[in-house]
Amino acid sequence: MCRAAHETEQEMMEAPALGTGGFCADMLANTATAVLNLNPHVHAIMPREGLDCDGESRSVHFVDCDPSDFLFPTKVFAMLMWVPRR
Repeated sequence: MCRAAHETEQEMMEAPALGTGGFCADMLANTATAVLNLNPHVHAIMPREGLDCDGESRSVHFVDCDPSDFLFPTKVFAMLMWVPRR
């Protein structure tokens, strides 16, 4: 789930930061769930800056969070549906 959260953040911040690829966003995340109550979720800290291809710090002034409502669950369900081949 942390990987899905990071990929979602990366996609949401990359376009406003550079308009093209090459942006690397940072994230500190932790998953949490109770043993008896299956409610998986992610706690994350995501700064609005990252590094471009040259290692220069780039700030992202605005991030539209609406796409995350679709992107994150789609990525989580795709991971859950993945079955390794034997």
